[in-house]
Amino acid sequence: MPLFRNAAATAFLATIAFAPAAMAEEVKHYEAEKSSTLAEAVRNFSEQNAIVSKELAKDTWTSTDIETIHEATYSLELALEEINEAMEELAEKLERVHRLSEKHEEADLREATADYLETAETVIPSKPAAD
Repeated sequence: MPLFRNAAATAFLATIAFAPAAMAEEVKHYEAEKSSTLAEAVRNFSEQNAIVSKELAKDTWTSTDIETIHEATYSLELALEEINEAMEELAEKLERVHRLSEKHEEADLREATADYLETAETVIPSKPAAD
């Protein structure tokens, strides 16, 4: 009897040990849509979110629907990474504008502000200011 228990325990442990590897082989991986500019990353992010939103609106999901979401996450992750990097740079640009405006350094401020707005407008377009 102890031999049977040891064999059963060994078989059970082997199943647990190799199950994640077997499951990993079943997961399909997709090619992420790459962006060469921040504007493309924002567009890809928006388009992939629209796909995920469309799937979320469904009352029930098929395996294909779930796979559609899974596929979208590859491009979303890459786009978000690129957007986050740009946002870090944007924070630095804004800080430069802030410091130059404190010192009233008009020539440098004009250039820094244009640089800041170029990136900021790509991520979130501004609305015209009210008069």
